[in-house]
Amino acid sequence: VAVLDAARCTGCCACANACPTNAISMLQGAEGFSAPVIDEAKCIACGKCVKSCPVLTPLESADSRFQEVYAAWSLDDDIRFESTSGGAFSEFALAWLALGGSLCGACYGEGQRVEHIVVDSKDGLAAIRQSKYAQSDIGDCYRQIRDALKHGRRMLFCGSPCQCAGLISYLGGRPEGLFVVNFVCRGINSPKAFASFLSWLEGCYGSKVSRVWFKNKVHGWNRFSTRVEFKNGRVYSKDRYHDLFMRGYIEQNLYMRECCHACEFRNLAQTADV
Repeated sequence: VAVLDAARCTGCCACANACPTNAISMLQGAEGFSAPVIDEAKCIACGKCVKSCPVLTPLESADSRFQEVYAAWSLDDDIRFESTSGGAFSEFALAWLALGGSLCGACYGEGQRVEHIVVDSKDGLAAIRQSKYAQSDIGDCYRQIRDALKHGRRMLFCGSPCQCAGLISYLGGRPEGLFVVNFVCRGINSPKAFASFLSWLEGCYGSKVSRVWFKNKVHGWNRFSTRVEFKNGRVYSKDRYHDLFMRGYIEQNLYMRECCHACEFRNLAQTADV
């Protein structure tokens, strides 16, 4: 089986989802990023992991010369306030739910760990709304999407460009009923660094975190403010110029995945629909 250079691995989880014997586990390395580890005793050398990897087996992308560019935002004041990029994703998602479809996006799970989940309601949409600045764990979501599509269910997937490419590679193309949305990605941060930041805040505020809200608008819509709420009712709120996590990310690139510094999915010829 071909081995991907660790510096190029995006951690998209396509290989782990594709393995028919579950021989591939995504294990966290020293910097906090998950990468595939193969159990040789379970591996049957079928090559499905290589075929599903968007780095080892690049997809043919659409010609970027024929893309159309729009600006969009939600006209619903509440959606726009609760969102972090104008609420356009929420409008796509609401339209998709109205068609009877399901959504797959990133949420804050147990311990504020960022993970992808599949939802099929407005309440579920609220959980996956807003920006998260740590790499999400895909888990078995690609498998869930494949099974849903096989049963005629419409699916909308939202993720980073490399995650979108991983999904399309895993599925072997674009099945009918799938709609893919990505975002302008500046690089993905270490879940370990994010967890350390929250742990430090919990020590400072004497309580566990109950909610994380990046790009909060309390200091204005253009200041990328970070708001963290605690179970004891206290609140941490600082803009991008004073919040240590955002400063380390935006100003110094301190905790981005290695492949993000030479991203292979940064061109305009994307694999997403939007």
